[in-house]
Formats: sequence, structure tokens, C-alpha cells
Amino acid sequence: MPSALTAADWMLAAPLLWLTGAGVLILLIDALRPARLAEAVVALLGLTGAGWFVLPLLRESVSGFAAGGGAVPMLVSTPGLAALALLCLGSAFVAGALGLRRLVEYEGGRHGTAFWTLLLFCPAGMLLTLWSNHMATLFLGIETLSLPLYVLAALQRNDEHSVEAGLKYFLLGAFASGFLGFGMALVYAATGRMDAAAGQEAALGPMAAVGLGMLLIGLLFKAAIAPFHLWAADVYQGAPTPVTALMAAGTKAAAVAALFRWSPGIELLPPTAWAMLGTLTLVVGNLSALNQANLKRMLALSGVAHAGILLYALAANAAGLRTGGSGGEYADGPFQSLSFYLLAYGFASLAAFGALELLERHSGGRSDDDALRGMARRHPLPGAVLCVALLSLAGFPFTAGFLAKYFVFVELIRVGMTGWALAGILLTLLAFGYYLKALVNLFMREPGPQRPAMVPADAFAAAVLLVPAILSVVFGVWPAPLRL
Repeated sequence: MPSALTAADWMLAAPLLWLTGAGVLILLIDALRPARLAEAVVALLGLTGAGWFVLPLLRESVSGFAAGGGAVPMLVSTPGLAALALLCLGSAFVAGALGLRRLVEYEGGRHGTAFWTLLLFCPAGMLLTLWSNHMATLFLGIETLSLPLYVLAALQRNDEHSVEAGLKYFLLGAFASGFLGFGMALVYAATGRMDAAAGQEAALGPMAAVGLGMLLIGLLFKAAIAPFHLWAADVYQGAPTPVTALMAAGTKAAAVAALFRWSPGIELLPPTAWAMLGTLTLVVGNLSALNQANLKRMLALSGVAHAGILLYALAANAAGLRTGGSGGEYADGPFQSLSFYLLAYGFASLAAFGALELLERHSGGRSDDDALRGMARRHPLPGAVLCVALLSLAGFPFTAGFLAKYFVFVELIRVGMTGWALAGILLTLLAFGYYLKALVNLFMREPGPQRPAMVPADAFAAAVLLVPAILSVVFGVWPAPLRL
């Protein structure tokens, strides 16, 4: 590493230092003079300040912290990755706005400090994962985003579902981390390299192939891709809904972007293998979501289906590499379609889980069909936000979700994988079944006989939720700003 940090190093380090510094400051506030409001303000300002430091990265590609005599940068950011970094920070901000009342006041506010601190450390890990160009920073980023989520998922200790979610996520995540670390060791032993290009070499020996396979298993688990998706429904349902929103948008963006950058495109998995895995994930996710009576489980399994569509972008990238076309680590077409899809899915997921959190406050904390029927008519604002989110997730025209699917399938057709594009289009039609079922239940069914006591309106959370809902519509008719 060079003796002095360069300007590029500071640009990449600034948001990470800001987040961790704000987290440490919250711990100091709690130790010296506990003040719950001050901790919340510091956390939200920390997320806002980190986003301010990321904004300059939207204009150019930056690499820093070169290792090995300056040959290999450990962190690399592009405009597309910077946009995903803003999504991760925004998802943490939305989770904070939603958890301001529910989680911070839980058990008399005893866990407020833990909530705000972990909420800052988690997006720091997401940014490291997004920008990692070295196995050391990739592993550090994955663990830094995962460990806070294990605790946040189980933060409501008197709720057996929350404790179960945290335990399941921790146990399965530990196995995934083991695969990730051991795979990295095998790749380094076989190639002598630890950068992202280690998996792109033309000739991979057996040891390197096994190592890359194990590395991919760890990333597939984090992205909830079949058959490594079985944790998603239970964890999404059991975790507090603000935490679920953070996982659905931020973790998905970081994991899928890392998978795109670290996946081998030529030898280990050819384009048809990525397309087959995407089709399998799309089928499993859609069929599993069709018969769910709990909205959080349905959204979790629909996220699995969306991960299947994202794998089509990896297939297009692999096909571009194989034919010597425009594929590559930062291919304009495949990576643009993937980043746009992640942003569109992130906006819709934040709006959906945020609106669901507000509705749960009027349904006794329940998210099943019986508790939520007719709820959107009685509470129009979260109902309208949830309607826009579900339509975007389904791919309804004039929403960002529709254009996101369109761009991915166009990339498949461009590289000659028209058959897979048609299969994906047909399979996405299944999603309309369970999304429209949820809308019918929320808007058209009569409310149940039991009506829990009303809770005070949360104007701040409602205002924050309007942002991703509006963006889902705006970028559905004007996608140019997100085509980075």
C-alpha cells in the first residue's frame, strides 16, 4: 500500500469513515449521557452525510487502496455502483424512519442504541461489498453487512418469530461465510491472485474451479437464489418489518452486484448455465409465492423470483464475454440493465415493506391476509403506496419495474438468447397472480370483525415512504437518470 493516501482513496474511504464514526458517536452518547432523540438524529445525519460523500462518485469511476505495489486496487467504484451505494444508504434511512417508533421504543427504548449503531454499520458493509475488488475487502464487506442484520432480525426478543428469524439467518449465514472464505483460499492457492479478475482467466484448474464454485455459493445465499433461498421467507416474516425493508433492498443490491462482478463468465458457468439457474429461481420463487397467505412471506418469495430475472443479466454478460462482444466486468449493456433493475426493485421493496409496516400498526402487528383485508381503504396513504409498489414489482407499464424487466430481456435478445428471454417473459406473468391477489385483499375485501385500537399517525415515516413510491413512477416514464 502506498505511504500516503491519494484523493481517490479518500473519496472511497469518506462514506465508510463517516458511517463508522457516527456509530461510535452514538455509543459514546449512550455511555456518557443517554439521549434517545440525539442518537436518532446522529444516525439519520450519518446516513445523509455518507450519501453526500457518495454523490461525487456518480460522475466518474474511481479506484483506490492499491495493493501489491499499486497493481491491484482493493476498492473500485463506477457510476452504476455509486447509484447502488445510494440505494443501500437510502434503504437504511427508510428503515430508521420506520423503526423510529416501533423498534426504538420497544421495551422502553432499551435497544435504541443497538438499533441505531447497527443501522449505521450495516450499510458500511454494503458499500464495502459493492466496491470490493479484492477478496479481503469482499469478505470483510459481506461479514460487516451480515453480522448487524443477524442481531437486528432478532431485536424483538419477546417475539418468538423474531428470535427464530435471527437464529436461522445466523446459522445459515455462518455456513455461507464458511463456503465464501474456503473458496477464496482455494482460488488464491490455485491462481496466486485475490482480485476480481481471478475468476476471469481463460484456463481454470480443478482447484480454482472448486474455489470459485464455493465462493459463488456464498454469494448466491446472500442474494437468495434457488436452491439457496430457503431462509428468505422465514427470516423476512420473523424480522421486524423495518429490518426486512433494509434486507430486501440493500442486501439484495450489494449481493447481486458482487455476484455480477465476481462471477466467471467463460469457463466455470457458460451463459446457458446462468440462464438455467435464473429460470429455476424464477419458477421456484413464483410458484412458492402463489399460495402464501402472509404478505411478508409473499414479498420474500417474490424477491427470489426477481433474483432469477437478475441472473438473466449475468447470462447476457457471460454471452458477451464468450463472443468477444461488450461483455465484461462493467459491460455497458448488462451492468446497466442489472443496476437499473436493482434500483427499481429497491424502490418498490422499500415502499412495499414501509407501507406494510404502517398497516401492521393498525392490525395488531399481523401481516396475514385476514388481518390486512380491507385495510388499504381505511388507511389510504399507505394503501396507495403499497399499490404502486406491488404494481412496480409485478412489472405493470408506466412503472420502473416494467422498464427494468424490459431492459434485461432486451439484453438477452441482443446476445442471441431469445428463447430464454421468451421463457422469462412468460414466467414473469405468473407474478401478476399473487400481486393482484394481495391488492384485491387490501382494497376489495371487507375488513374483519376485529379492529385493533388505532395508533397515532407517523407523519415522518409516511413522508419518507412517498419518496420511493414516487420514484417508482417517475423512473417508469423517465429512465434516463438511472441508466448510468
